Amino acid sequence: DEKFSLADDDQFDFLAGVHYEHRWNERWSMEFSAESAIAGENDRDYSAELRGVYRVNHRNNLWMGYRYLNIGSDAISDGKKTRMDMLQQGPTIGWTFVF
Repeated sequence: DEKFSLADDDQFDFLAGVHYEHRWNERWSMEFSAESAIAGENDRDYSAELRGVYRVNHRNNLWMGYRYLNIGSDAISDGKKTRMDMLQQGPTIGWTFVF
């Protein structure tokens, strides 16, 4: 049973970001988040997410939105530059439980 791995080590980045929430009423809100690496092992590390949130009750929220995430590194080996990018983007849906 062979295991396929794109990377054979762990990489860590320190992120800084912003989060904004706008409530239209007690049930509906909109959230925006963005993060970017300020230090770490990757050359590119940033994300953004926009979502609409419906508050079912004081403990449960349902949300849907769109997320963009890019993590990448550049390396030079034998005079050749290699670029590795991991890109995720698309719709999201979720449930949040608050305790």
